[in-house]
Amino acid sequence: MFPWTDNLFKVHIFDNQLPYSSRSLLTTFRDVLSVLAHRTPGPVIVVAEKFIHKLQPKDILHWQLRDWEEAYGRLGRYRSKIGFSAKKYSYFSIPLRGHPSNSFQLGHIHTVNVRSIRTQSETLSHFTLMAFPTSILRLAPTEALPAAALSTILPHIIAPYLRLLNFFTDAIDPAALSEFVGRHKGITDIRFNRDADDGWSFTKAKILCRPPIILPRLTTLEASDGFRLVDLLDAFDSPSVSTLGISSPRQTAAHIVGLKLALRRISLRARPTTLVLSLYVVQWRRRAATIPIDEEEQTIVGTAYCIECVRLLNSTFHEARRLLPWLAMLPALRRVEFGSVIHGSSWTADDQTQLDDFVRDAQAALPSVIELDVERRRP
Repeated sequence: MFPWTDNLFKVHIFDNQLPYSSRSLLTTFRDVLSVLAHRTPGPVIVVAEKFIHKLQPKDILHWQLRDWEEAYGRLGRYRSKIGFSAKKYSYFSIPLRGHPSNSFQLGHIHTVNVRSIRTQSETLSHFTLMAFPTSILRLAPTEALPAAALSTILPHIIAPYLRLLNFFTDAIDPAALSEFVGRHKGITDIRFNRDADDGWSFTKAKILCRPPIILPRLTTLEASDGFRLVDLLDAFDSPSVSTLGISSPRQTAAHIVGLKLALRRISLRARPTTLVLSLYVVQWRRRAATIPIDEEEQTIVGTAYCIECVRLLNSTFHEARRLLPWLAMLPALRRVEFGSVIHGSSWTADDQTQLDDFVRDAQAALPSVIELDVERRRP
């Protein structure tokens, strides 16, 4: 019997009572997984390290074992001080398609759920599912796993520690996504992102879930634009949701239309809401804050009584100042957080002067705001 406890990847370095090393234990563990993978025809689907990967059964025997010391060699002097209380961590480095540069790491295993799956799907009729513990799952179609394959896999995944669901496609079958999310009541954060140039329509509504799901612990919904945020609200809005986020809300005219749509939807909410606006914009595009606020947007913003806090991220002092009139229109706004205001490579006296001037201008423009926080960061 092997001394596997709550973590297969951790053993004492100096425990002379163990006649075998952590590598021998993990090699045996890998061999067992290989045998299980060969019992079912088809590929191996590995859920771990935030991602879903598609492998072949023969690939498992090529998983490379590495040690904590190899990954953190710079801590050598510290390890020499902690002596016999030191722990040794080992992990698998798993190459994808045979290329080490495409590898992902698999470590800190507490358990693994291995299942042989047979489906009626033409995309994946047979596969072995290996689900390792993960609190974050990223759903993004790849050449190896298109959206149709993800739709087949999702109903079979059980991730009891899942807290953050981050997906980059609206092509997953709504029934499959609804069934998957409905089984994971511990989810607290759902994010809907997209690639910068994936060609998604900014106007066509997407049905993400059928039926919609209410999650008791869900607090945050974030999206890459206002249209996607509305899609999230249609699919997952729950009584516990208190934070709504939009990236690049004023990047283009299309983003402004989406922001208006989202604000109309948010204004119907009765619960206090924190609105997170991220102004990160790729450098070759026009800065979002240069787009003026039209009368229609002024009217919509003025009806958003549930927005009591706004968190503005990834802006410069200039961009944040341009949004002060927009913030002043929110009738119930009481707290504003300017997070990650970008400054130069070093904090200078001129930067401090800009900060003092900005805080003074913000206080003057937002007289009803009780709390005003400004966080700095380097680019």
